Amino acid sequence: MTEYVMASGYVGTALFSCMYVPQIYRIYKTGSGDDISICMLSIAMLGSMFSLMYGIGIASIPMIINNICSIVSLTSLMILKSTKSRE
Repeated sequence: MTEYVMASGYVGTALFSCMYVPQIYRIYKTGSGDDISICMLSIAMLGSMFSLMYGIGIASIPMIINNICSIVSLTSLMILKSTKSRE
């Protein structure tokens, strides 16, 4: 793999890893997780888990890192949703 392709993989990983941080911060700051869909979080979690298995299977370090970070972020969102929602 060329250096440019690997670099783009790591840049994409960094961006995807930060994707959920603003939402986590907003829920923490406002104290409300009411606007977050548990269905969306569940589908994203399943997608990340399957992508992680695929990344491990093809030995793609950027993909593995990305999906581990996504799973951690999604887990944080699910916990915040369950503790900060009025439902």
